[in-house]
Amino acid sequence: MMNPHVAVRSPEPRQADFAEVLADYDAHCHDRYQLEATEFRLKVPVHLLDEDAQNRYRRQVAGYLPPKNNIMQAPPTPDEFKGAAGLHSFTAVYFNRAHTLAMTEIGMYCGGLCGNWRWVVLERSDGSWKILPWATMSAIS
Repeated sequence: MMNPHVAVRSPEPRQADFAEVLADYDAHCHDRYQLEATEFRLKVPVHLLDEDAQNRYRRQVAGYLPPKNNIMQAPPTPDEFKGAAGLHSFTAVYFNRAHTLAMTEIGMYCGGLCGNWRWVVLERSDGSWKILPWATMSAIS
Protein backbone atom coordinates (compact mmCIF):
# COMPACT_ATOMS: atom_id res chain seq x y z
CA MET A 1 0.00 0.00 0.00
CA MET A 2 1.25 3.47 -0.89
CA ASN A 3 1.22 6.15 1.77
CA PRO A 4 -1.48 8.71 0.82
CA HIS A 5 0.45 11.43 2.66
CA VAL A 6 2.98 11.11 -0.18
CA ALA A 7 0.90 9.73 -3.07
CA VAL A 8 -1.90 12.33 -3.03
CA ARG A 9 -1.63 16.12 -3.20
CA SER A 10 -4.56 18.45 -2.79
CA PRO A 11 -4.59 21.97 -4.20
CA GLU A 12 -3.88 24.78 -1.73
CA PRO A 13 -7.54 25.86 -1.24
CA ARG A 14 -8.57 22.27 -0.37
CA GLN A 15 -5.78 21.33 2.00
CA ALA A 16 -7.87 21.75 5.17
CA ASP A 17 -10.59 19.42 3.83
CA PHE A 18 -8.01 16.91 2.68
CA ALA A 19 -6.19 17.08 6.04
CA GLU A 20 -9.43 15.79 7.60
CA VAL A 21 -9.44 12.85 5.14
CA LEU A 22 -5.83 12.05 6.02
CA ALA A 23 -6.67 12.26 9.74
CA ASP A 24 -9.50 9.74 9.17
CA TYR A 25 -7.03 7.51 7.30
CA ASP A 26 -4.46 7.79 10.13
CA ALA A 27 -7.10 6.90 12.73
CA HIS A 28 -8.61 3.96 10.85
CA CYS A 29 -6.12 2.59 8.31
CA HIS A 30 -5.67 -0.63 10.32
CA ASP A 31 -9.41 -1.24 10.82
CA ARG A 32 -10.86 -4.25 8.98
CA TYR A 33 -14.46 -4.69 7.85
CA GLN A 34 -16.53 -7.69 6.79
CA LEU A 35 -18.31 -7.04 3.50
CA GLU A 36 -21.47 -8.86 2.45
CA ALA A 37 -21.89 -9.60 -1.28
CA THR A 38 -25.68 -9.33 -0.97
CA GLU A 39 -25.30 -5.65 -0.05
CA PHE A 40 -23.70 -4.70 -3.38
CA ARG A 41 -26.03 -3.20 -6.01
CA LEU A 42 -23.95 -3.43 -9.17
CA LYS A 43 -24.58 -4.16 -12.84
CA VAL A 44 -21.81 -6.77 -12.94
CA PRO A 45 -21.47 -9.74 -10.60
CA VAL A 46 -19.21 -9.39 -7.58
CA HIS A 47 -17.63 -12.37 -5.88
CA LEU A 48 -16.06 -11.59 -2.53
CA LEU A 49 -13.22 -13.98 -1.75
CA ASP A 50 -12.19 -15.03 1.70
CA GLU A 51 -8.51 -15.05 2.58
CA ASP A 52 -8.10 -18.72 1.58
CA ALA A 53 -9.56 -18.10 -1.91
CA GLN A 54 -7.36 -15.03 -2.36
CA ASN A 55 -4.30 -17.07 -1.44
CA ARG A 56 -5.34 -19.85 -3.88
CA TYR A 57 -5.61 -17.28 -6.67
CA ARG A 58 -2.20 -15.82 -5.85
CA ARG A 59 -0.55 -19.27 -5.70
CA GLN A 60 -2.09 -20.35 -9.01
CA VAL A 61 -0.87 -17.28 -10.95
CA ALA A 62 2.43 -16.74 -9.11
CA GLY A 63 4.53 -19.16 -11.12
CA TYR A 64 3.42 -17.98 -14.56
CA LEU A 65 6.21 -17.14 -16.99
CA PRO A 66 5.04 -15.08 -19.99
CA PRO A 67 6.33 -15.84 -23.49
CA LYS A 68 9.70 -14.21 -24.22
CA ASN A 69 8.17 -12.21 -27.07
CA ASN A 70 5.49 -10.70 -24.78
CA ILE A 71 6.73 -10.28 -21.22
CA MET A 72 3.73 -8.06 -20.38
CA GLN A 73 1.21 -10.86 -21.05
CA ALA A 74 -0.92 -11.61 -18.01
CA PRO A 75 -1.18 -15.21 -16.85
CA PRO A 76 -4.28 -17.19 -17.77
CA THR A 77 -7.08 -16.96 -15.22
CA PRO A 78 -7.18 -20.07 -13.01
CA ASP A 79 -10.18 -22.31 -13.76
CA GLU A 80 -11.63 -21.74 -10.30
CA PHE A 81 -11.79 -17.99 -11.05
CA LYS A 82 -12.83 -18.04 -14.74
CA GLY A 83 -14.30 -14.72 -15.88
CA ALA A 84 -12.29 -12.65 -13.41
CA ALA A 85 -9.92 -10.04 -14.78
CA GLY A 86 -7.86 -10.31 -11.63
CA LEU A 87 -7.93 -10.03 -7.89
CA HIS A 88 -9.38 -6.57 -7.17
CA SER A 89 -8.80 -4.88 -3.85
CA PHE A 90 -9.65 -1.65 -2.12
CA THR A 91 -9.18 -0.09 1.27
CA ALA A 92 -11.85 1.31 3.51
CA VAL A 93 -13.13 4.71 2.41
CA TYR A 94 -11.83 7.66 4.41
CA PHE A 95 -13.81 10.91 4.66
CA ASN A 96 -13.61 14.52 5.72
CA ARG A 97 -15.99 15.48 8.54
CA ALA A 98 -18.68 16.79 6.15
CA HIS A 99 -18.53 13.58 4.06
CA THR A 100 -18.03 15.65 0.90
CA LEU A 101 -14.51 14.36 0.23
CA ALA A 102 -13.52 10.69 0.20
CA MET A 103 -10.41 8.61 -0.51
CA THR A 104 -9.75 4.92 -1.10
CA GLU A 105 -6.91 2.89 -2.57
CA ILE A 106 -7.91 0.55 -5.38
CA GLY A 107 -5.86 -2.19 -6.93
CA MET A 108 -5.93 -5.16 -9.25
CA TYR A 109 -3.48 -8.07 -9.26
CA CYS A 110 -3.61 -10.41 -12.23
CA GLY A 111 -0.51 -12.47 -11.46
CA GLY A 112 3.19 -12.45 -12.15
CA LEU A 113 4.17 -8.91 -13.12
CA CYS A 114 0.59 -7.88 -13.82
CA GLY A 115 -1.15 -5.40 -11.54
CA ASN A 116 -1.82 -1.78 -10.62
CA TRP A 117 -2.67 0.19 -7.50
CA ARG A 118 -3.56 3.84 -6.89
CA TRP A 119 -5.32 6.18 -4.51
CA VAL A 120 -8.59 7.72 -5.68
CA VAL A 121 -10.00 10.94 -4.20
CA LEU A 122 -13.66 11.71 -4.79
CA GLU A 123 -15.79 14.78 -4.16
CA ARG A 124 -19.56 14.76 -3.63
CA SER A 125 -21.14 17.42 -5.79
CA ASP A 126 -24.72 17.78 -6.99
CA GLY A 127 -25.67 14.44 -5.44
CA SER A 128 -22.97 12.34 -7.11
CA TRP A 129 -19.32 11.48 -6.56
CA LYS A 130 -16.68 12.72 -9.00
CA ILE A 131 -13.02 11.66 -9.14
CA LEU A 132 -10.51 14.43 -8.44
CA PRO A 133 -7.06 14.39 -10.13
CA TRP A 134 -5.10 14.58 -6.89
CA ALA A 135 -3.23 11.25 -6.99
CA THR A 136 0.41 11.96 -7.86
CA MET A 137 1.69 8.39 -8.06
CA SER A 138 0.54 4.87 -8.77
CA ALA A 139 2.13 1.43 -8.84
CA ILE A 140 2.03 -0.61 -12.02
CA SER A 141 3.68 -3.93 -12.71
